[in-house]
Parts: sequence; C-alpha cells; structure tokens
Amino acid sequence: MNVTLYAYNLFEKRIREKGKKDVEYFEKDFVECVKALMIRKPNDRKYELGNKKKIIYINDFEYMQNQHMLFLVFKSAEYGKIRKVVDTDTLEERKTKKKGKKDGDEETTCILIKFDADAKSKSAVCLIQANSNGVSLTRIFEYINIEIVAIHNAHNDNIKYKVSHTNIVSRDFLKALEKAQKIRAVKLVIDSDATGDSEFKDYACENEDISNEFDIVYKPSTKGGIGKNTVKKFFKDYEKEGANIKKIRVDINEADGNPLSFDTEKMKEKEYVVVTDTLTQEPRIDELKVQMLDKIRNY
Repeated sequence: MNVTLYAYNLFEKRIREKGKKDVEYFEKDFVECVKALMIRKPNDRKYELGNKKKIIYINDFEYMQNQHMLFLVFKSAEYGKIRKVVDTDTLEERKTKKKGKKDGDEETTCILIKFDADAKSKSAVCLIQANSNGVSLTRIFEYINIEIVAIHNAHNDNIKYKVSHTNIVSRDFLKALEKAQKIRAVKLVIDSDATGDSEFKDYACENEDISNEFDIVYKPSTKGGIGKNTVKKFFKDYEKEGANIKKIRVDINEADGNPLSFDTEKMKEKEYVVVTDTLTQEPRIDELKVQMLDKIRNY
C-alpha cells in the first residue's frame, strides 16, 4: 500500500509564567516524559479529544539514542456513531452486530522525531504518517503537551514548556510567489501567545470552542499590491526556530489576471513510501518504521 509522510519542524517553547523555567535538555526531557507515560496502564494514558468524540493514547515507542531518533505509535478511536450492520447480499440488518455508542474504530498513526545532535538544541524534525481516520500532529501534541505539563507539575521542578510545530514547506511556495503579477492579500495564522496579554487572547483561553490561533490579514496600501519581498520576509520569519507564525496564505493575480491562492499548509513537504498492509488495511508498523528512518535522513 502507498503511504504519504508529511514533514514538520518541532520547537520547544517555554510557557511564560511567573516562577517557571525552561527545560535545559529538550531531547532528554521529552524522552523521559514519553517513558513516564508508557509506565501507566493504557486506560490511564488515554486522552479525550475535546468535542471530537475520539480518544487517543500512546501505544508504543522506540528510542534510538545514538541516532537521536524517537519512533512513536499512537492509537485512536472515534466513537459515538451508531451504525447498523447489513448483510451485503440480502441487505437485511444484522441486529446482533450493531455498533454501539462506545464502540470505536481503532486507527494507528506513527510519527518519527529526529532531534538535533546538539544536546542544548530546542528543535527537531518530524515525519508523520498521513491517516485521515487517525490523528493529526496538532492533536498528538495537544495530548503530549498536556502530559508534559502534568509530569513536571508532579515533579514540582517549575519547568513548564510545550512543543509547537510548523510545516517544512516545499520549494514550490516561493516558485508560486514568482508567478504573481499582483499580491492582493497576505494572511498569517499566529499563536495567541504572540498577542501578549489581551482580551482576544483571554477569549481563546477561556472558551474551549475558540481556537488558540488568530488570523491576521494584510491588505495592500497601494493599487500595486503587496511586494514579493514583503511576503519573503514573512516566510523567513515563518522558518525561524520557535516562530509564532503557523501558516501563510497568499492571494494573488497571475499574469493572465486569474486569481490564485496558495499557502504553506497545502505546499508542505511530503514523502511517499510503499509498505505491506495488514488484514485491517493499515500499514505494517515495522516496515513503515524502516521507511521513515530512511526518509527522515533527507531533513
């Protein structure tokens, strides 16, 4: 079966609170937190994904210390959808096989993290298996970040940080920019922490139904549009370690006058691998790990 892998940059970011300090060795601490999670029983490391009616938990890991790599396997299951089961020959319902509210469809999502060889580094690169029925990297780190904070709170060591991520963007992004005759607008998606203390940030923190990311839209001050160099400056900031810019979208007119939009999310770097599938039509984890270890050497 064909599997797509998406590439991301990971960054450690200290949570700015009075009396809290940054972690000194990101790789070592992150791995220790994963080990602390794995000691628990599966039901005790389960996390409910908000209003998604989906649970997630870390199922397995392998730390390759000499290579500074960490392979993680996550299980997830969506529930709450009652489905009747029918015989596909007769179309009659099989009442004894009806799926109940607590029955979930289990999915597997694998990620591979390559830390920087420098022990003091606060960054890493990551490959994630694309699985539309599994969990995204955003949801995985929503789960992991909560656990990191909880583990350090239990240790009472005053360390408080989270892991953020940005796409590793394909070179096609800048190629598309060169085709622009006129740039009509640039939208930046930023972390709410970048706004400082404000009522807008408070709304996001106090209400679960509001994302902690904000959209900022820049419009041209002249009829000539926004300059390409301005967009390149945004892109340079986007690529910085620990950047607050999560996504850039550009609205342009091409030379023929046709409108076009492109962004860093859709143009993220990806890899393609072929592995054997299982009886449940998921990739064999052992084969996928080997392929991911090979592909991550490109970053």
